[in-house]
Amino acid sequence: MKYILFFLFVFVLFNTACSSSEELATSECIAEVEELTVPENLNFISNSDMLERISESNRTMEYQFPTVEGGMSALAENLHYPPSARGRSDAQRVMLQALISEEGELLDLVLLQNAECDLVMAATYAVRQSEFTPASLDSEAIATTINIPIVFRQ
Repeated sequence: MKYILFFLFVFVLFNTACSSSEELATSECIAEVEELTVPENLNFISNSDMLERISESNRTMEYQFPTVEGGMSALAENLHYPPSARGRSDAQRVMLQALISEEGELLDLVLLQNAECDLVMAATYAVRQSEFTPASLDSEAIATTINIPIVFRQ
């Protein structure tokens, strides 16, 4: 049931970004860049803050980036090439940014580059089906972001 609600939400969200349903049918709909929402009570450290902390530290700090469990090949198993994008000779890229909690939960997912709606929906679905390992700083789990590039090729 939650997946049906998710698809409905995504469909409405991206359909409103398009000026008409004709654009969606012709794959001319472009989803626009969004801003990430970080809850205030989250132990969040941005990537730039992380680099600053490490460079200012007088000791060695161990940082592990958040990762997709099973790697990008696990994410690719849930990725389905949209029929409307088939037959194109050029590769299409969707760049997403995911906010991962200290527990490895996907809290937010935003688009970093404008892209066609059907590709964004396919990429978003694949990322939301994935599981994540959280980032850590000196063996302490922290919330941070991860950029996820997804390339659609024929």
